[in-house]
Amino acid sequence: VPRARGPTKPWVAWDPAVPAEGVVKKWEIKLQSEARALFLAGGQIGNNLKGSGKTFAWQHALAQRRLADGDGDADEEFEVDGATIQVVLVAGATQVPINRKFEDRSFVEAAGRGLADVVLVAMVVAVVGAAAMLGFLPSNLSAALPSASASLGLLQFLLLFGSVEKAPVQLDVLQEPLAFFAPSDPMKCLLCVAVGCVAVTLAHGWSVLQYLAKNSKGVYMPHSLKFGSWELRALPFVALPAAAASTTLVRRGLISYFCVVGELAGDEADLPNPLLDLAIGMVVLIGLLGTAIGVWIQVHGMFVDDLVLSVQLPGGEGTIFVDRISDELRAMPVGAGASAVFGGWTTTPGWCIGPALSSIFELEYQGLPERGHEFGSWEAVWPEGPWEPSRGAKRQSSTDSLEGAMRLSLSMSNSGSRLSSSGSRLQEGMNRTSSVGSTAGDEAGGKFRDGLGPVAGNHKITAQIRFPYKCSNQLVIAGVSCMPWIDVAFPGTSLRLLWASDPEGEFKFSVHVGQLSGPLTSGRLGACFEWGDRCPYRWPLDILAKVLLGLYIGAWPYLADDNSMWGFALHVLAVICPLVCAILVLKYRPHSTLLDNLALAAACAAVSLTSASAQYYYKGGNPAATIGLTVTLMVLAAVPLFVLAAASALVASFALRFSRQDMQEALVTTIPKWGRDKDSNRERKATNVKVLPIKDGKVAMALPLELPASTSSIPMHVEIKLPAAPAGVKATLVQGENTIMPIPADLLLLPPDHRTYEMKTQRPVGAVMTQQGGVLLYPAPEHNGGQHWREAVRGFLGPKSPEVLKEAIAAIQEQGKRFGDLTFTTVDIKG
Repeated sequence: VPRARGPTKPWVAWDPAVPAEGVVKKWEIKLQSEARALFLAGGQIGNNLKGSGKTFAWQHALAQRRLADGDGDADEEFEVDGATIQVVLVAGATQVPINRKFEDRSFVEAAGRGLADVVLVAMVVAVVGAAAMLGFLPSNLSAALPSASASLGLLQFLLLFGSVEKAPVQLDVLQEPLAFFAPSDPMKCLLCVAVGCVAVTLAHGWSVLQYLAKNSKGVYMPHSLKFGSWELRALPFVALPAAAASTTLVRRGLISYFCVVGELAGDEADLPNPLLDLAIGMVVLIGLLGTAIGVWIQVHGMFVDDLVLSVQLPGGEGTIFVDRISDELRAMPVGAGASAVFGGWTTTPGWCIGPALSSIFELEYQGLPERGHEFGSWEAVWPEGPWEPSRGAKRQSSTDSLEGAMRLSLSMSNSGSRLSSSGSRLQEGMNRTSSVGSTAGDEAGGKFRDGLGPVAGNHKITAQIRFPYKCSNQLVIAGVSCMPWIDVAFPGTSLRLLWASDPEGEFKFSVHVGQLSGPLTSGRLGACFEWGDRCPYRWPLDILAKVLLGLYIGAWPYLADDNSMWGFALHVLAVICPLVCAILVLKYRPHSTLLDNLALAAACAAVSLTSASAQYYYKGGNPAATIGLTVTLMVLAAVPLFVLAAASALVASFALRFSRQDMQEALVTTIPKWGRDKDSNRERKATNVKVLPIKDGKVAMALPLELPASTSSIPMHVEIKLPAAPAGVKATLVQGENTIMPIPADLLLLPPDHRTYEMKTQRPVGAVMTQQGGVLLYPAPEHNGGQHWREAVRGFLGPKSPEVLKEAIAAIQEQGKRFGDLTFTTVDIKG
């Protein structure tokens, strides 16, 4: 039993009986002025009772010292007269809260409670943002990931450092309100990490099963559903506690295995399975380090081989990463728009919504970087195009295509639709993609592009559907089809219908570079190419940094009393390296927004200050600095938490605002310069386009398909109801609703060539539409089959309804006289 030096023992009525589990025996001993006691600087000193496995622990209330047996070095001893000593006798597994007093303890306790309150608010707001996404509202929770990673990493460091053995009492008190988040036992900590990883994997698997249930077997799966993509995104949130717990297991296993009895041993000398602890700790540490290094090597190889490119997001502020060979189509990215409070923070790519909509046939990038960076540099920004079909992009047969068509037919049966027998969706030997640039040598194509409006200028890539994923959100846009007089948008919900109605596989539409993705940037390593990141190496660096911090926390009980040169060097590195990281974050901006970079820099600075404070307090620093250090640490910790709360609130607000938009509002938000004429600020008119089957019967639409559009014509909608009223057939002008303009499918969805150039560029005068179909009318006879448009109407309606024919022609002529050549009159015959 440890004893104090002096002429007499400092206590009386000593009872050496071992207490039962959970029972605490305490004595307080007041050292008289003539008594002298020696204290050893350091942490816990244990003296195991033979045969009982129980431990005595002694602690000095002010200086956090324990009683020593008098065998310490002279320079580690100091005298205390009139001190109060608390002696505690407990069973080995009983936890005893000891109120270690120090100057300004109440202030640090208040700061800890304040930090806990801020964390609670940030968590509540983050949960609300997550609920918006889980509620199937259009939202991008990844906008809050940078600040969430920085906030959680800092809180984990504070909690783990404050609860580790030999932690300064100031840090222990500061983290006490949040201590229930940090399991004290390293094996329990690793168990919690494992449970979290398994939960992520189960959620990932459930999403895959849901996709397979909504889509037919054997079809293409979105790259974001590949196993490993979700798991790598979750790894930064558990890397620090996993590394700290594993380091503790390794240290504990080594001590117990080699029977190192002394200051570091204590209970650890009697571990039942030291080799098991050692093996588990080493496996986890090697796995974390190997994952980070392996990902770094793979990402570096992608840029060396120019497999991944950095391009400017059209209509946005910032760059994104795309595969050089892309085979998947996203929805047009929808930005949150500028914030009245946070300015351009929400206009960056990280805030955009762009879910995967379809697998497309491969497009390969052709071009050189815009800026003066060497090849292989992730900082090199490439122009938007040109994009051309990949050399290996061929149509391939699929035994599952017929089953897919059958499933699609069943999914549409509730609407009363029937798919035509379209045969195989994938025919070998035909290229499925093309780009605008690939028709540069075609004179008709060149003239056609010159006459297009500003919408077409941002959508220069022509893509073709390979297999569309099921989409239920009508407000996401897949692409556009542009003619000089009209721009037509394709909602994500229309892709399946177009694909099912295209047996020859000839339909194409225009997209922009921000919609392209591939297996590299959206697959297993998608965490390295988040739209909120500028630097693709941020993810492996984040893992490496958290592993090193975990190593430092786990080794702290050994390093705390290490006064060697190596120990001093490690302490200095633990302070300097996070501070240098904070400076580098502000300089190189790994995230795409200022606030996210500021949050990460503040978290790094707070880690540096925590390490410095721990060493300062432990080495007996001036207690008067407690308030200043605590206030500084709280200010730095509040920065990432504030950014997280703001980002989560904006994510939820944006989701609610976007879900309440109508289609025309969504088009203006989604498509840059939608509704604008070329070289002018004149607004185009909103309208709808009804896609008509091709006249020769090659295409039979499965459902009546109406698409939103904007036109430079003046659309007028005239309605003729049948059977006729007693007064006769009467054409009535319909007010207050968008007109419907019927357009043949081949004119809308096939690229311009020598056959279709004139029809795409000429402005029609109107159209006649019935329940069976419709006809588009041009002023030039050659576009109406060599006849005047009036004869085209007569040929479409036939001789059975002379009154309807007369009224339809008169309505088109009347509206044309009123508004001139820009008039487009749709005569809708109902009944």
